[in-house]
Amino acid sequence: MKVAERNENVVVGLIAKRTQVAVANALGIDRTNFNRFHNSRGHGLSLKKFCELLELLGLDLSRLEGAPEIPEDVDTVTMPRAEYEAMLERQDAMRTLLKHSLGD
Repeated sequence: MKVAERNENVVVGLIAKRTQVAVANALGIDRTNFNRFHNSRGHGLSLKKFCELLELLGLDLSRLEGAPEIPEDVDTVTMPRAEYEAMLERQDAMRTLLKHSLGD
């Protein structure tokens, strides 16, 4: 895994610990703008490019104390627990709906 990819994983993990809304509020920026930056949509400097900039500057955030552990060989998706649990609830609701609509 390249340094820029490790940097991106660390940044995403640290943001997830605080939530995007909390980070945007702390920075004094609109949460929608921060979300677009975080998801690399609608801004000239994406999170991926920002992490490449950190690498260019010689910074490897994965070496910082408190950086999240990122497995080298596994793609990792990080999201707040509440969002994950809501996703599971929607998934269960969809299963139930499909089960009833198929007459099973």
